[in-house]
Amino acid sequence: KQAMIGFHTDKENDWVAELQCGHFQHVRHSPPFFNRPWAMTQLGREAMLGAELQCKKCDLGAQEIVCDTYYNQPKVKGTGHDGQAMVIVPEAMG
Repeated sequence: KQAMIGFHTDKENDWVAELQCGHFQHVRHSPPFFNRPWAMTQLGREAMLGAELQCKKCDLGAQEIVCDTYYNQPKVKGTGHDGQAMVIVPEAMG
């Protein structure tokens, strides 16, 4: 499990938790599948900072990927369990 350290919205305006490990995970409130009413308000999200989520990417062996914004290219800081680079491309690089 990894602590939630921040939040942002994706292109569809769904809330995404920023995890301590460097990965992101959606925190949708879509009953009955996902019951997270706290994700709908700023106060609710702030109250959940530090709470832990199971990180699916860490479970698969992924490591943090950082972006070199100077060269506008992703910089691989690790690989997945199969040895393949796992690259996250931020919206600004899109």
